[in-house]
Amino acid sequence: MTSDRRSRLQTEIDGVRQQVDALAAQLQQPSAKEWLRRSTSYTLDDVEMLLRNADRAQPGWEDMWLGVAEEWLQIARRQIEAVRKARADYGPDLVVIG
Repeated sequence: MTSDRRSRLQTEIDGVRQQVDALAAQLQQPSAKEWLRRSTSYTLDDVEMLLRNADRAQPGWEDMWLGVAEEWLQIARRQIEAVRKARADYGPDLVVIG
């Protein structure tokens, strides 16, 4: 069961990375592309670290690590959705300020 959950999470991570690449290709400003890639990459790297922790966890703790990984994966999805919304609102020439 835990290995199925872990496999599903890894598949979802790979899918989110592909979504990031596809969305970045739709943006014109290098700063917007870089921000999207960097912010989601850091989050997804953290999710993969949590999966590694689940692999090494004491019995009974795997579910906790996988649950936290699922929460962080949701954060990455929200980051992508925020950029998609901004792109829809402002167009592909979206500029990241900050």
